Amino acid sequence: MQFRELLDPTAYFDFDVVGVAPIESTKLPGPLAEDDWVYIPQPLWIRLLALGAAYEMKFAEIAEPVIDTVFDSTQCRWLCEELEMIKDLVADPAIGAAISVLHPAADWVAQDTSRSLVVSPP
Repeated sequence: MQFRELLDPTAYFDFDVVGVAPIESTKLPGPLAEDDWVYIPQPLWIRLLALGAAYEMKFAEIAEPVIDTVFDSTQCRWLCEELEMIKDLVADPAIGAAISVLHPAADWVAQDTSRSLVVSPP
């Protein structure tokens, strides 16, 4: 992949995906229905984790790169703040596209304490 392609969200359509599910906590431990999930490409999840680690963000400290991570409502509040910071700091349309999927899901959970956010790598 050339440098310009790294910034193109469409360049990641053929990659494995990370599932993101803002679900009622009573549905855990699962399994979850297909319509519970939205997806981001795995390379962009890894990039978000790397950026989070670089800026010492809380989500990067608890998120697992290869197994499911479950965020509660409080954790989703600071996840939203940290995603907004990354989006403001980085001029990367691919990361922006991933955040545009992840942020609304996290915000839904942040606003509803009966929900959890499941992030499930392949």
